[in-house]
Amino acid sequence: RAEDWLTPWPGWTRTKYEAKAMAEGRNPVYLTFVRALR
Repeated sequence: RAEDWLTPWPGWTRTKYEAKAMAEGRNPVYLTFVRALR
């Protein structure tokens, strides 16, 4: 679902890089990665 990766999770702290991108008209995405066991 698109809203999953377009909405920051609860407790997200905005970064200066995110703010700069948004000021330039770019939309951030919020991804969560799970490490695979080897």
